[in-house]
Parts: sequence; C-alpha cells; structure tokens
Amino acid sequence: MRRFMSVVPLLFVFSLAAGCASNVTKVPLLQSSYNPTLDAADLSGYKGKTVIFPYVTNNANDTGTWNYYSDDKKFSYEMMPGLDIYFWDCFVNAFSRIGVRAVAAPLPGFEKSKELQITLLSFTDRKLLYTVRLNKPGEASFTKQFTVEAPAPTTTVVAELENRAYRFMDSAFLALVTDAEFKKSFLQD
Repeated sequence: MRRFMSVVPLLFVFSLAAGCASNVTKVPLLQSSYNPTLDAADLSGYKGKTVIFPYVTNNANDTGTWNYYSDDKKFSYEMMPGLDIYFWDCFVNAFSRIGVRAVAAPLPGFEKSKELQITLLSFTDRKLLYTVRLNKPGEASFTKQFTVEAPAPTTTVVAELENRAYRFMDSAFLALVTDAEFKKSFLQD
C-alpha cells in the first residue's frame, strides 16, 4: 500500500502535464516543404563557393529536441527528425539557392574549404539567437552572435503559421549571409 501511495503524486503530475500539453497547437514543419525565398542576385558573390557544414548544435534551453514554441507557449513548431537537423537542412537548401555547395564532410579537393559551425542559443517563433563560427585551416576563426526577430503572428491558422516559420528561416539565413563581417570572412581566400 505504501508503494502505491508513493506513485499517486507522480500520476497526478503526469496527468496535469498531459492536460497542459493538450492545449498546445502543433504546427508541423517539413524540411521538404521549406523553399527558400531569397534574392540570389544580391548574394552573387557567394556563387560557386563550397563550405563544410557538418551539423548544427542545439543549446537552446527554450526548445525541445523536435520543436520550438511560440512566446506564449500556445503553439509548438514541430519537426522530424529534430530541430538541429531541420535548421541544418534549411540552411543547406538556402546555401544551394544562392549557389554555395554545403557539404557535411570535407570532400577530396575541398580540404581547405572553410567550416561553418552554428549553435542555437534561444529559439521561439519571434526571436532566434545563434552563434556562428567560420573556421579556415591555419587561420583565426570568425565568430559572431546573431539575433533575428519577427513581429508577433497575426493569425492562429496552422498553415499560415507554417509558412511564417519558413520565412523566419529565410530571415535567419539572410542575417548571416548579408552580414558584412561574415561575408568578408567567407569570401576571403
């Protein structure tokens, strides 16, 4: 009987958590649905370059493994296989759109290519904070923290929130590649 009574508080906590979680609307995000809308003409200097981009690290305490939330926690933007891979894949697609070949590991002939490392520090539907490190063998690395902000959503329609999330990824990518310091470091041979 004593053992059963020690389980009762846990059951209460789990049922409370399940009840709270059910009030969250899920917004599914698919890497295959992300189609970068970038003006590649303004980014023509990047065309033909290669970058080693092995992974994204998620150190954001306000996200889950497979999701990030709205500021009010009413929406959960969910992706499979995970937030870090989703972010990485979106950036690989965006690099491709502007003519950059992003590879996960050094290819023969590209051993001297720069390596891009991204760490997510905070991620909601209104604010993204991430750190970038660009390394070139034998040189000092470029490191910078980026903040990307978006206005509050004006809708609760899931399909519109999904599209808004994809445009937020565009903003995150553009913050990086239009940054004068990053561009100089990336394009410098």
